Amino acid sequence: MAEDEESGFETTTQPSEPTTPQAPVIAPESTSTNDVNTAVNEPTLENSVAATTAVTTETNVLEEAEKNTAEKEQSATEARQNAEETQKAAEEAGQAATEAEKRLAEKSVEYTRATVEADRAVEERKEARQKADEAAAQAAEAEAKASAAKAELDAANEELEDAKEDLATAEDRLNTAGETDAEARAELAGAQDAVAAAEQTVSTAEEKLKQAEEEAAAAKKAFDDAHGQEKRAAKRELEAKLAAKAAAAAEFDAATEELDAAKVVAEEKRAAATVAADALTAAQTEHAETEQRYEDAKAAADEAELEYNAALAQFEGASGDSDEARKILIEKRQAAREKQAAAEEAKAQATEAYEDYEAAKKQAALAEEDADAAANALAEAEADLEAAKLAEEEARKAITEGTEDTVDIDLDGDKLDNVDVTKVSDSIVVSSSTGVVLAGLYNDDGTFEVVDYLASDDTLAGELPPVDLVLGDQAASGGGIPIQVILLGTAGVAGAAAAGTYFLRRRAN
Repeated sequence: MAEDEESGFETTTQPSEPTTPQAPVIAPESTSTNDVNTAVNEPTLENSVAATTAVTTETNVLEEAEKNTAEKEQSATEARQNAEETQKAAEEAGQAATEAEKRLAEKSVEYTRATVEADRAVEERKEARQKADEAAAQAAEAEAKASAAKAELDAANEELEDAKEDLATAEDRLNTAGETDAEARAELAGAQDAVAAAEQTVSTAEEKLKQAEEEAAAAKKAFDDAHGQEKRAAKRELEAKLAAKAAAAAEFDAATEELDAAKVVAEEKRAAATVAADALTAAQTEHAETEQRYEDAKAAADEAELEYNAALAQFEGASGDSDEARKILIEKRQAAREKQAAAEEAKAQATEAYEDYEAAKKQAALAEEDADAAANALAEAEADLEAAKLAEEEARKAITEGTEDTVDIDLDGDKLDNVDVTKVSDSIVVSSSTGVVLAGLYNDDGTFEVVDYLASDDTLAGELPPVDLVLGDQAASGGGIPIQVILLGTAGVAGAAAAGTYFLRRRAN
């Protein structure tokens, strides 16, 4: 039995490990030169507000830390869910591999049994084939004789058909020659009649001409004998007779020409009739010879048919003896085919079971690898989350432990002396008395130049704050600023900075 082609195994792509989301990329802002050649960021919207590039860097730390913590928390959640799913998939794949191995064992036994039965059926078919061959050999000689007789019969029939076609052709030629001969004879008779008619016309024209000549001669004599008034009448009569004579002469000439033409045509028709008669004679001879060949071919075909029928009867008698053996062979062959088909089916099922087992085993290994990878990814995600939480805590600590300071504030040229603030960074301070978040920068003389502040809706105002909003009642100041105020303020400034919506233009003194 032919071996089945090997089937390829399906492959399972391992899920990729979760990756830490990248921080959003902020497009670089265009810069220009201020009055004292300090590079600053240009505004990108109509309502742009003032601050420095340093504000973006310094105050964006907490927001980025919070954002990073949220992203790591999401990644850890996804990794945990993925680990659970891959572990479950690994367990299911292992169970499937066990079931596939059991099915493989069952199908292997079935294939072995089917192979034994198929081999036995093949042996029985071989024995039946040998007997059928022996019976068929006895009919081979008779079949050969019948085939030879059939070939002779076919050849005789072909010769008969050729003779029949030749006879039909000869008959057509004979009929055509007869029709042509009849037409030629008819045309010759017509031409001869035309000659006779033309001769009669010439004779009549000749008589008319003779009569016209006689009348013209008489008119000439009468003219010669006439005198005076009679002579003029005789002249007119003479002219009329001469004209009639000329017309009769012309008619005679035309009749003569027509007679000559009719004689020419008659000669042509006589020649054509002679040719047609000769062709008819030749066609009659050919037809007679062809008819004889047809009769001979027909007799030969009849004799060949008798010989073939006798040989065929002998062959049929000999082949009848092998019918029973052939019938048995057919039955054994069918049984062998069924057994072989069953064996092939069992083999296919065993092969399929083996492939399923290999695929299940491979799938289980891949699932186990996926589960390990997911577990590793979960561990990494949880480690990243702890690191992010630690970074956020450090950022909060850096803000809440802002330095208490007393500075002189430059508010659009107005100097506010000894204002209590909490210094969050070099570009962010918070008024201790009002809690207002101020954005700006420290000058070389130690003053803090304000360029913007955080409004009540937690967005940059886009203008300088009023003096009382900065100072408030410093005497009523009673301690540090609540952390939520500082976080809210710095986050608002950092958010605006990240959006690239403000710039700093220092005034020239």
